[in-house]
Amino acid sequence: MTIYDPSRRELVVRLVYDGPGRAGKSTNLAMLADRYKLPRPTEFATGDGKSTLFDWVDLRRGRIAGARVRFQLVATPGQLILGRAREHILKSADAIVFVCDATLSNEHTILEMIASLREALADRAETTPIVLQANKQDLPGALSPERVRRKLGLPRTTPCLRSQATEGLGVRETLSRALALCNKQLDATIREHGIESLSGTVETGRALRDTLLSLDPRARGASPPRPPLVPPRVRSEPVSSSVQHILLAEDTAPELVSPRRPTLRA
Repeated sequence: MTIYDPSRRELVVRLVYDGPGRAGKSTNLAMLADRYKLPRPTEFATGDGKSTLFDWVDLRRGRIAGARVRFQLVATPGQLILGRAREHILKSADAIVFVCDATLSNEHTILEMIASLREALADRAETTPIVLQANKQDLPGALSPERVRRKLGLPRTTPCLRSQATEGLGVRETLSRALALCNKQLDATIREHGIESLSGTVETGRALRDTLLSLDPRARGASPPRPPLVPPRVRSEPVSSSVQHILLAEDTAPELVSPRRPTLRA
């Protein structure tokens, strides 16, 4: 959600890069940071430090209604286990770039993430534009962006772009399309309600991480509770007198002690 900071005369817009792990979200942010001479993306880790919770880049581009515009580029976690953290980030987005492998080699996971994306935006789907980036076009079997869109069941009006993020191809074009959609929505809101209607507290990357850690136990690194271990029932069988005699003999047999081996010195 766009926030206006009157003290800085700055509009802060959040653009979220979503998609499965290894689809190219973080690569997009790294390439954009390099392209616009920005610091490298900041990686905010889970509580145990074992996984990346999200990546973050601040990009200042242009003005609207006399105010500077700062875009928070945020890449969601690709792990389904961090679903609650991902959902919170998606709900805070002004626009979303969905990045996926154009070969659809992990189609089941992609469809699952598209379904959860729709659930997260159920109450604001009309006001949160989505851009599809069909990445890894250099791989054999890569589908065209339009074919990827159809297979994922996205609306025909969804902008679709091809990319090869590792080479920087299509990265800036995807960003430009998403920013144009953000600016269009923002301009309409300001015209109707005024820029002051967007006033609020700007969330930093560290504050977002703290929120996610409080919302999602998995983000803190806590494992889900395991059910208690119940020892299996063992059906008792009657023991014959001959077996009982053997068992008694074993119980009373003297303990055998292995002879002590000499200690070898180097």
